[in-house]
Amino acid sequence: MNAQTAIQETSELLGEYTALLHQIGPGGDASAPTPRSLWRKPLTNAAELTSFLHRYRAEILSPLELPTILRAAELTRQNLGRELIELDRSLTKEPGLRDFADASRRVGRSHLRRLRPLKDHRALQKFLAASDENRVLPWHTVVYGITLGIYSIPFRQGLVHYVERTLTGWAESVVVGRALPSVECERILNEFLPETPAFVERALASHPKALFVVS
Repeated sequence: MNAQTAIQETSELLGEYTALLHQIGPGGDASAPTPRSLWRKPLTNAAELTSFLHRYRAEILSPLELPTILRAAELTRQNLGRELIELDRSLTKEPGLRDFADASRRVGRSHLRRLRPLKDHRALQKFLAASDENRVLPWHTVVYGITLGIYSIPFRQGLVHYVERTLTGWAESVVVGRALPSVECERILNEFLPETPAFVERALASHPKALFVVS
């Protein structure tokens, strides 16, 4: 497995997730199921999108999603399938993630099917069996961490990729929903994306066990 193929695997998972964000995102149909913990109605202007991205990064991405990805990657590298299952099940108790569950499940299960042929990864196969038996959701962040662990993608690189693609997906959902011109979306992303490396460094610094594989 070369580095290019490994990155392609993570890109395809994130591509599936951002496609769903375009459907459920804050610029979409008000009748669609959305994470109402972060917004109550479709966003209609640049100021609302900027506020949303700040909230998402502070309330979901930093405290919940990035630590989950790191932990799942660590457990995969240590071949600890039972602990991966426990990690996934623990996320269902997080109120902040509840509204993301359906989209996360669809992407997690879709990408797990791509990993099924990797029979020599015992932790993965144990997690797959739990998914088949509906004992895990599975959350897309856990599956993303598993992918980083299986293909030995450096944690820093994997997290930067995740943050950039996810923030872009949310922002573009407003454009897809025709609530904001694409030029405004690009301007807002140009404010957020340059901050990604520092944002990821803070996540890694608060997760000491990850330090030996972050390069």
